[in-house]
Amino acid sequence: MQISTGWLTQDAAHVTESGEAISKIGFAPQVYGVKPYVQPPTAGANPSVPLQDMKYRLRMLNLDGSVKFDVTAAFPAAPASGALELRNLPTPPGLSPVHFVKLELMDSNGKAVSDNFYWKETVEDDLRELDTIPEVELEARVERRDAGGNCRLELKLSNPTHNIAVMANAQLRNQRTNQRVPPVYYSENCVSLLPGERRTIAIQASLPDLGGAPPRVVVDGWNVTVKAMDFPNAGGARVATNDNSRVIRSRALLN
Repeated sequence: MQISTGWLTQDAAHVTESGEAISKIGFAPQVYGVKPYVQPPTAGANPSVPLQDMKYRLRMLNLDGSVKFDVTAAFPAAPASGALELRNLPTPPGLSPVHFVKLELMDSNGKAVSDNFYWKETVEDDLRELDTIPEVELEARVERRDAGGNCRLELKLSNPTHNIAVMANAQLRNQRTNQRVPPVYYSENCVSLLPGERRTIAIQASLPDLGGAPPRVVVDGWNVTVKAMDFPNAGGARVATNDNSRVIRSRALLN
């Protein structure tokens, strides 16, 4: 498999059928098994700012979180939007039947400006081993800074375990009714955290849509729970596991 990267500098937002609005700002490096192509700029893109003095980091990890391949290399100068081939995706020894690929784009100071996370199988379409990944309890904190008639939260997630948290997804609810609060804007969502990683998700909703109730942020994911906590200094915000969206995995494989 060949690894390529595609990127588009943009501020994109869309609204789901449930009325939940999701926004994502920044670069979006992608892993492709295709030939290079150049994607024309779209609404919100800034085609005048090329990518320069950038690096990429490619990691491959087993289901148990162990790193099997890790390389950092220069990212060629490129226009603001496009795609190019980087290298062939290796097959290091000891790779688990299902494993993970993390691709990061970094600036000249080594700061990640974007990342993408994938799972890949050694036997085509056989992803059953994903059921064996241990459950991860994330730690979470909520900070609140309302402005402009909006409830503005920062959800700070961290993974204190030795395992990978796959697709942690946050959802804002009314704490009194436990109902979802649409529309909601997220800086990102469905994030995967490697051992020791931290991630901050900005969440914004109209104060009238909360109906005067404190916010409740629930978190779920493929193998994700979160430690329940209350935050009196954040307007009574609460964080908890979304028990209504727990993934039921095969007990035969887990045992």
